[in-house]
Amino acid sequence: VLFRNYGMTHIQIADVLATVVENLITASAERQRMLAALKIYGERRVDIVDAWLAAETLALGHRVASFDRDLARCGADVVVPA
Repeated sequence: VLFRNYGMTHIQIADVLATVVENLITASAERQRMLAALKIYGERRVDIVDAWLAAETLALGHRVASFDRDLARCGADVVVPA
């Protein structure tokens, strides 16, 4: 909605949401993963869900099975299912 309807850039959206996340009362590790996802979202211009999944897999050191090429662009260790 912010991107399509209000013309905000990915970087602007990430900055605004990062301010919200920084003020959340949540575990520090979870807040850091949220901020990492927003950074990926702003820099790589991918879907926020892809950015979140990439941040989670990177933080946990996991691989993810997916046909989605955006995950690899986010730096996630992607395994394409056979």
